[in-house]
Amino acid sequence: MIPRCTIITPCFNDGVFLQELRRSIVHGEDVRHVIVDDGSTDPVTLEILASMEAVPEVTVLRTSRGGPAAARNLAIRAVTTRYVMPVDADDTIMPGAIRDLADALDAAPDLTVVWGHTVIFGARLLKVPSAADLDPWWFTFVNDVVVGIMGRTEALAEAGWDETSSYEDWGTTLSLIEAGARGRNVGRVTYGYRTHIQSRRRDEAERRDEEEIANLRTRYGWMVRRRRELRRRSSAPFGVRVLGTMVPAVPGLSVSSQNRCVNRLSRYVWRRRWIHHPGDLPCHPLKLIFRRERTARASGPLVLGVRDVVPSATHVVIVSPHCDDAVLSAFALLDDPGLTVEVVNVFTEPTDSAEWIHRVGASSAVQEAKERREEDQHALDGRAAVVDLGCGPRTSDHDLRERLESALEASRRTHGAGLLVAAPAGAGLTTAAPRAHRVGPVARLLGTATSMRHRDHVSVRDVVQGWVDTHPEVRAIAFDDFPYHWARSALLGADSNTSFHLPVDTTVKAAAVRCYASQIDALFTAEQSAHLEGWLPPVESYSLHVRP
Repeated sequence: MIPRCTIITPCFNDGVFLQELRRSIVHGEDVRHVIVDDGSTDPVTLEILASMEAVPEVTVLRTSRGGPAAARNLAIRAVTTRYVMPVDADDTIMPGAIRDLADALDAAPDLTVVWGHTVIFGARLLKVPSAADLDPWWFTFVNDVVVGIMGRTEALAEAGWDETSSYEDWGTTLSLIEAGARGRNVGRVTYGYRTHIQSRRRDEAERRDEEEIANLRTRYGWMVRRRRELRRRSSAPFGVRVLGTMVPAVPGLSVSSQNRCVNRLSRYVWRRRWIHHPGDLPCHPLKLIFRRERTARASGPLVLGVRDVVPSATHVVIVSPHCDDAVLSAFALLDDPGLTVEVVNVFTEPTDSAEWIHRVGASSAVQEAKERREEDQHALDGRAAVVDLGCGPRTSDHDLRERLESALEASRRTHGAGLLVAAPAGAGLTTAAPRAHRVGPVARLLGTATSMRHRDHVSVRDVVQGWVDTHPEVRAIAFDDFPYHWARSALLGADSNTSFHLPVDTTVKAAAVRCYASQIDALFTAEQSAHLEGWLPPVESYSLHVRP
């Protein structure tokens, strides 16, 4: 099959990250990759680039130091595919993103470019929304599609990248708008943007911020002069358009300060529900006061596979209170092609909760259990073998421990040191899934932890941890119970030396979650159900189990 897309990547002494980018690309569909060595001097980078030249789908071009814009302009001349996607060497592409972006362009010939939301990782971890479309009025204030766009090769080649500016991406977007291009957001996270404690390009851009924006306003002055007309046609909400009118009228405020104010204020008015780090879901507006603190406490690296953390792992046993918990909370493990996976489905007997039976619309507990088993098979879709333990509401703690430890022992004897056990970290409650529970307004406002509402999760966690502690040869991880935490993730604030995050293909995961037709209306609101690809966290949170 002929590749649809070419990735173009400038590389200046970023070889240490380049291999990670390559792994994220290989995870998707077949693509070509043009890498431009932008005058690298680092020996490790030069060695890695030399090894890349032996990869059939990779083309390495070499040039003297000219900056990322010049490197992209050089790279795009070597592109022969229909679509092209610029990606920086130290960034990553989320699983399934290339497929979804290319499919969007295939389905809509009138679109020139498409993009998705972004996960910032590295020095911090944060999910950041991107613009819904190429709104000329909005883009005079902020470049809301910084990186990770995929476009038709001819259009991006014609727009090019401004080699005299540190804001070359913004200039490219404005050039596309000027040419009448149409674009849209595909509604899911597609790009991972790495931040560094110190960034040479960011520091340079901040020092020259006012000058850079002035140059853009001069080059694309017609957009600024026609803001009033463009505002009337803008797709931005009314409140954001009011902000865009009021802020520039503040006396003494520099142009760069105006743009920053409009951008930051709009996040609260327009896109507040998108702003959360994975494992910290949208919550009550009062809690947004503490958003910065909670984001800073999101610890652990973003890794592409669990074997980056546990290299010996070949077989994963996901101990799941119910099978749907594995799909909701540990899908990155289920979808890892390099692992064999087994799900230990603990509680398979009919529930004794009349409220839950009523809310899922089942006629009886037996019918609810039968429907759930069928939905489990469709959701897993052959990704894992399933071991049903047959526990239920009346199973004693002693019986639960015996059955679960017996299943774990069987896996240990078969897989030995290659065994990795994954168990729930513990459950709370989230306002992001208001259908899942009934709580009073005071508890909802204060974010009271409600772990005891899910004692089955806590019981399973405790049994697994006790068994792992007596088997030092077995490695174990805890997965964040999604969507059963509320004000705090169960792993929020965990030791950065033990916690980590795995990216997930939210399109594939959403399809698996929708297999639970009998439960989806009870677990999610109508808006969430309709946009699961964008609403599901783009990464899942895990923590290595540390023995006492």
